[in-house]
Amino acid sequence: MNTVKLKERDDLVLGSKIGAGKFRECYSVENREDICVKVIKSNPGNFRLIQLRFLRKNIHLEELKIRQMLPPEIKNYFNPVLEANNNYSVCPRPLNYDGSYAQSLLHHQGISDDRFWEEIDYVYRFIDERQLWFFDIFNGRNIFVVEKDREGLSPLFVDYKQLGWKAFPLQPDLVFRFRKKLKLKRQYERLIRNYRKTE
Repeated sequence: MNTVKLKERDDLVLGSKIGAGKFRECYSVENREDICVKVIKSNPGNFRLIQLRFLRKNIHLEELKIRQMLPPEIKNYFNPVLEANNNYSVCPRPLNYDGSYAQSLLHHQGISDDRFWEEIDYVYRFIDERQLWFFDIFNGRNIFVVEKDREGLSPLFVDYKQLGWKAFPLQPDLVFRFRKKLKLKRQYERLIRNYRKTE
């Protein structure tokens, strides 16, 4: 059993793995249904290990800082980071209105709810207009589908990091604004193509 020592809290015991990305894994916490802990993968691969060592040393703190700096108009669409350091971050587990755990857009294999897609579009246009370049947020694994009530669904972004050459070191052209804009647009359009269902 793994334990993670949290500042000014009791030790939290990691439970089962509930998700994974390119750099990190996400675990439930025993005896705490309301939170989860993200940790760096023990073996992310040689290339990503180099990225983590030299370009993304503070990946957990980076996400915390971004969440704190988000404009109020879109802040509630991004899952909070409750606490972070170099080794882990603690986040709330996304819940539906009935107390069940929300699932990723990938898990749902697509959504037809118009309001859900209007909110996705709102976030995209907002960050595009204000040049808030995020890495990989328009990804079915990184968007959770939260049931706000029996009829309404809302997106919640659970993983968000800045878009740029540090995220894509083999694409150094991402230092340029127009290239970031184009990449963000492509990611958004791919999300719509892959996950927006028609009734």
